[in-house]
Amino acid sequence: MNAGLIDAIRCAHDGGRMEMAANDNEAWGDTMLKYLTTLDETRLSRTLLHSLHFAEIQDRSDAIPEAYQKTYQWILQPSSSSKYSSCFTAWLRDDEQQLYWITGKPGAGKSTLMKFIFENQQTESFLREWAQDRELVKVSFYFWNSGEPIQMSREGLARTLLYTVLQRLPYLVPRIYLHLLEA
Repeated sequence: MNAGLIDAIRCAHDGGRMEMAANDNEAWGDTMLKYLTTLDETRLSRTLLHSLHFAEIQDRSDAIPEAYQKTYQWILQPSSSSKYSSCFTAWLRDDEQQLYWITGKPGAGKSTLMKFIFENQQTESFLREWAQDRELVKVSFYFWNSGEPIQMSREGLARTLLYTVLQRLPYLVPRIYLHLLEA
């Protein structure tokens, strides 16, 4: 770790808490980020990604079968095009909608539907349209009751989502985990 960064952190440290310049976390974070070298960022990214990763992180997704051809095409049809259509495509384009809820009985194919949606190129197109010029990152997690405890926990959910986002956008690692630099 860069000696200048360590010195800056030690100087800013007072009585077990970090003194922020004018109580501005963002300004303090920007100051600390200036001291990170590319090597520091790479090490920090590797260390944090390693701590988030767990052996079974991809197992559930890999175990979900591919949908039969055209089985779930109805979800991507505009809401008036057929009797099996949904409002899903409108939801994908709408900034005001918060949550699209999919329910069903155990074994009914909810996970297969979600995997279909996640991997489908049409979904990607709709999301890119929605994102406009913003960066788009898709992440997924499938709870698995018959898997390991981590695969059915909120911790597993959080670690998987963070791991995936930070793996794809490593420049966020120092910003998200600046507090770890104190240690």
